[in-house]
Amino acid sequence: MGYQMLLEDHLRPRHWSSLSVSLQCPSLRRRPPTSQATLGTFLELRLGAHQGVVTDVCEIAKKEAFTEDALADIKSAWQNSSFVVSKRSVAQTAPNGDGSAVTLVEVTLVANGTPIVELMAEQLVTLQVSRLVHMLPLLHVAGY
Repeated sequence: MGYQMLLEDHLRPRHWSSLSVSLQCPSLRRRPPTSQATLGTFLELRLGAHQGVVTDVCEIAKKEAFTEDALADIKSAWQNSSFVVSKRSVAQTAPNGDGSAVTLVEVTLVANGTPIVELMAEQLVTLQVSRLVHMLPLLHVAGY
């Protein structure tokens, strides 16, 4: 088993709590292993006997980190955006019943030079990819 997966940055306290319960080792919740951990530390945890659980929790943590990073990127993009309303006439119709002309105007909200609709579409794709990353094991089991 690759013990190094337990030293990854994306393992959060909630993951250590889950491992603590699964491995019946309450000390994991209080003090997860660090890069200074020895092989003896891992052997005491009997990780080999719980390889499936450890691998599952580490994989979940990795996927959650991917999603957290994607959401942080999206948040940053919106926080650092300046918005401009762009208007342009697109058509002029025949006079109204009262003799005045009606002009159709297209209004576009632009963030940092890109129409907001395009930005939202790109970020929707990012979130869909993140969701797909979570579903890959399910798709593999289902035979897709």
